[in-house]
This record gives sequence, C-alpha cells and structure tokens, in this order.
Amino acid sequence: MRRLIPSTASLIAFEAVARHLSFSKAADDLALTQSAVSRQIGALERLSGSTVRIMGNRKGGGIVQVVSTPTFATLWLLPRLPEFYRRHPRIQIMLRTRSTPFNLLEANVDLAINMSFVNWPGTIADPLVSTSMVVVCSLEFKQRHCLKRPTDLIGVPLIQHYTMPNTWTDWLTEMGVAHPEPLVGQQFDQFTLATQAAVAGLGIVVMPRLFVQAELDAGTLIEPFAERSERTFTYMMFRPELRRQPALQLFKDWLLEQAGTQEARIADKLQ
Repeated sequence: MRRLIPSTASLIAFEAVARHLSFSKAADDLALTQSAVSRQIGALERLSGSTVRIMGNRKGGGIVQVVSTPTFATLWLLPRLPEFYRRHPRIQIMLRTRSTPFNLLEANVDLAINMSFVNWPGTIADPLVSTSMVVVCSLEFKQRHCLKRPTDLIGVPLIQHYTMPNTWTDWLTEMGVAHPEPLVGQQFDQFTLATQAAVAGLGIVVMPRLFVQAELDAGTLIEPFAERSERTFTYMMFRPELRRQPALQLFKDWLLEQAGTQEARIADKLQ
C-alpha cells in the first residue's frame, strides 16, 4: 500500500498550484520548471486512478476506466450504459471525456474510444462504429442560400470542426467543387456544438451521420443535396496490450455487441 501514499514533493506542488491557480506561478514559487510541476501533479492524478481502481475492486466486480470523445460519450455510449449495468451490476464504469490529445499509456486508462486516425503505440485497436459523412443544414438555411447543388456552397458559411480541419476540403474535392476558401468558417471543438450551430442556422456542416440521425429524423436538419459522400468515419476502441482484467473484457465484448446492433439499425434506415 505504500505506493498509494503521495510523495511530499507532489503534495507541495499541488498546494502551490491550488494557491496560485497557475502552473507558472507555482513553478516560480517552488523554483522549478513548469514541466516539473506538471509531472508532480500528473503523479497525483495517476495515484488517484489507482486508488479508485482498488476501491472498485473491493465491491467485487471490478472497475473499468474509460476515456471517450465528448460527443461519442454523450450521444452513443451514455444512453447504452444502463443496459450494461443491468447485465453486470457489480462492475463500475468510470467515464471521462477528452477532446485534446493525450498519452493513453500514461493516463491510467483501461479503454479509450477515439477516431481512427489516432495512433497509440503499445495498444490493441478494434473498429467500433463506422458511419457515413453527411452534409446537413436547416431547411431555412437551405432556402435562404438557394442551395441546390454542391457548387452553391461557394460564399456560404461553412461550419468547421477544428480538430478535423480537412473535413470540408475532402468533401468538396470528392464532389468536384473548386472552393476558394474551404477552411474558412466558425470553428467548434465538439460535434454537438457544430450540430446545434447548424440547427440554429449559423451555417452548413459535414458530420458523421451517427451524430445527426436524430436531427434528420426530427427534421431540424436536412441533407440539402442529392449527392452523397462515399467516405466513412470510424471510431476505434483502444486498449493497452498488457491489460487483461475480466471486467475490461466484459465491457469490450459488450461494446462490440452494441456497435453491431447500431450498424444494423443504420443500414435499415438507409435501405
């Protein structure tokens, strides 16, 4: 249990950051570099994760620490978790969201759900959910800008997702549109925000169908063009190679089962 006792240096660094509310000021106060202070705080965060894991195991079923992108967690994972708990009531899922890059192997995470272009050496990656990319806007927006074909998008407000800056460039190229400014437009860091911006009529956006299917079904968003992209968007499930606890295996298998059900439903709607 001694490994769960925080070092004095870590506690001092934590107190300084809390007092100054600033890593740089804490570093000046302690005569350390900012990176050294960050390492001490990171050690405390990993200690917290280990403590949570032990407490979860004391309840008998185990604990799985999961990190997901915010939109996927909100729209796909959370609505399905009650089903998992009905099957495995003694397992705890500790869910966090991250929209910025991080090191999976240093973050005390059992499983991460992220986009397919993420690369984490030392992990096992399984495809989870694939979905087509669609261009959507409100009906009012389509009528206001007289959108009939993709070439009509020149000069129209394009909503951008700043972690995927080439989304519009790729879609416009696929449609054969020589757009002069495919990267210009309001930027959002989450798909949910970009979706709501489109619903509000602020612009038109390229989105994974998975995240806008509810709005398409309700009519708050529409596909303004008959042309459709052949591109797909895949979320992957990443696990450290050396992690093999039973609770993680059960959660992984359940995720793959849910993903198969989801893809079958989407295929039925598109037929």
